[in-house]
Amino acid sequence: MYKAEVKSIFEIAALTSSEEITCVTIGTTTMFIVGKQGWYYDGCFKCTKKTEVKDGPFTCKCGSYNKSSTPRYKLDIKVVHHHGSGRFVFWDRQCADIIGISASELRNQMIAEGEDDPKAYPLPLDMLLARTMALRVKEQQG
Repeated sequence: MYKAEVKSIFEIAALTSSEEITCVTIGTTTMFIVGKQGWYYDGCFKCTKKTEVKDGPFTCKCGSYNKSSTPRYKLDIKVVHHHGSGRFVFWDRQCADIIGISASELRNQMIAEGEDDPKAYPLPLDMLLARTMALRVKEQQG
């Protein structure tokens, strides 16, 4: 985050869709925004790209052969600071660093406990909430 511009969540929310920016903001994580995919996606073991293959071997777009897909964290979290709020995506590496367990291990624990619904958020994910942190923001066109 060297030499990154600091912006408030309010300023980030006011950006137009044609602007691309990388900046830093401060915020507190407050709640999960549950999407249709749940708290993880199935991805490549090597490059983390998403795959539609659930079971069995596949070759990823990166050229890597996979015996099966690997669960990867992708969590939409509401972040607030002062009067601004926004939806931030927390990706696999960041989530695993904070929670201390990979998405694959957490999913296996859930299955062992009889739960296989990706929209059922396991308790360890709560470690991502009520945390005030500096966040690197990369806003892209799209």
